[in-house]
Amino acid sequence: MRHLRPASFLVLVSCLSPSVAGACSCISSGPPCQNFFQSDTVFVGTVTGIRPLDSPVERSVLDRTVVAFKVEQAVRGIQGPAVEVRTGQGGGDCGFDFKIGQRYVVYAYRPKDGTLGSGICSRTRLAAEAAEDLAYFAALPPTGSGARMFGTVKHWEHDPANRNTVQHGPVADVQVLLRGPRGTYSAMSDTAGKYAITGIPAGAYEIDVLPPPAFSGRATPRKVEFTDPRACRAEDISLRYDGRIIGVLLDAAGRPAPGVRLDFIAAEHPDKPPSFTSRIQPRMAPGDSNSSRCRQAATSSPSGLRCRWMPRPAIPRRSIRESC
Repeated sequence: MRHLRPASFLVLVSCLSPSVAGACSCISSGPPCQNFFQSDTVFVGTVTGIRPLDSPVERSVLDRTVVAFKVEQAVRGIQGPAVEVRTGQGGGDCGFDFKIGQRYVVYAYRPKDGTLGSGICSRTRLAAEAAEDLAYFAALPPTGSGARMFGTVKHWEHDPANRNTVQHGPVADVQVLLRGPRGTYSAMSDTAGKYAITGIPAGAYEIDVLPPPAFSGRATPRKVEFTDPRACRAEDISLRYDGRIIGVLLDAAGRPAPGVRLDFIAAEHPDKPPSFTSRIQPRMAPGDSNSSRCRQAATSSPSGLRCRWMPRPAIPRRSIRESC
């Protein structure tokens, strides 16, 4: 996640009023080498005071409290011995629950008005719980030879019987690529599913994946940006089997039946809604030696499915159920 901005996380609120009811859901802020270069300001300091914003005009759903800090270590984007940071009140507004007298490592964003803000969706934390961050600050070199992107490739599948998603472990031999104007950089995942791409010049890139034949390579492209050659990015990748059910649907007379929707239902739960629905093919090839009314050519479902033929009104209605 880039910064604690309204577009950077999900907030469910009932209305934009001083009383906020809802929940805050955050994407992982990543390791220090990622969040450091995505934050406008980073410092280590102790809370010396907490007050509400001065007037209702200043109030917003996300920024309601002003926290004063005595700066112990100015790491990035800050000067001076003291600073104020805005945050929410906690609960559903993503505000960080700072305590007077406590020491923190603060990752903050700076909006156009020049103030600073932070919250639970940033990497801000108690200094006592920030050993990794403090070690990174101490070892940060003045220059870098290239950014790094790393993560784990895992196999996830939708279970139609239980209607949830199940992880099936790491995937090896997946080529992960970064494509951008500065070139293409890649790495292969190992037996633990881990990969690492190093020596990446600063710039914007798009992630692409070339999986083994059993897995689908279709995915929504993800864009990443490295603003500094010392930066990093943690990007885990999920793959699914390239499961397909293909065949030719025939009517009672053995003729191809175009335009018929097939609903696939988990065999363990025949009364639940379909797990997925076929795409309607306007033309089907008659005489296919491998065709059948419902043939499972390849599927990722271990629980077994059966299909229900639901013809359009123009086709005589029949109650036909066959196991794949």
